[in-house]
Amino acid sequence: MRTRRSFLFTFLAFTLVLSGCVFGIKKQLTAEDIPLNKGSYFESYVNYSGEPVKVNFSLKGPWDLTKGPTDGLVRSRLVGKDSVVDHEKYPHAQIVEEVLPTDFTLGFTAFNYNAKTDKALLSYGQNWDPKEKFGDPLVYKEPEHLLRFPVTVGASWTDELTVEGEKKVRQIVKREVVSRGQVKVPAGTFYNCFLIRITRTVKTDYGDDSRTILYMWWAQDIGPVAVMASQVDETSLVFKQADYVSRLRRYRIVSSE
Repeated sequence: MRTRRSFLFTFLAFTLVLSGCVFGIKKQLTAEDIPLNKGSYFESYVNYSGEPVKVNFSLKGPWDLTKGPTDGLVRSRLVGKDSVVDHEKYPHAQIVEEVLPTDFTLGFTAFNYNAKTDKALLSYGQNWDPKEKFGDPLVYKEPEHLLRFPVTVGASWTDELTVEGEKKVRQIVKREVVSRGQVKVPAGTFYNCFLIRITRTVKTDYGDDSRTILYMWWAQDIGPVAVMASQVDETSLVFKQADYVSRLRRYRIVSSE
């Protein structure tokens, strides 16, 4: 049970991609810089599941992430909430990221229920194609703050996540805005990007607590363009072995209506 729920909690963090980055000199990101536009499409290179990858990165930019694993692809698109199964379980969500089936995602469709306010980018939980019978929908009792606006270097915030119907597992998720700079990925060069460190601690009543460290490069007007996640219980903040690496390959941004 813990393994499944841990995977699904982190699945959003690994696959969430939200919307084109342009040159800018802003020292912060606001809600206007992260649009949630229905129809936008994203495709990222990822490493083969279950095989750690050697990585070499710094906490300060610029970053060149053009080289890396290309074993698999993760594809996603933004769709209207009402078009997705069980949407009534997420009444506060505004839009859904539909993660399309690929070999990497084990062939099932996943759905991430999100919303945005002037103060935050929020996640209300995850679900998947009910035909696959992968499990029950995960509905957070309180939303996860993927971003708190304005995003500035040095800012930090913490969420405590629990799932409706699950009393024995909770997650403490701390986010820290580490630095700002330029990043290069296969999709191109993105400016004014913010590096956010996510420390996710899973606590259970079974005594098998665990921790992972995840870095996300957030680009102005696009969202995450790269992700690196540590192996479980990593002790170094700048780790040399990643359990998961994602780099944006291509994308299509649909203008807001």
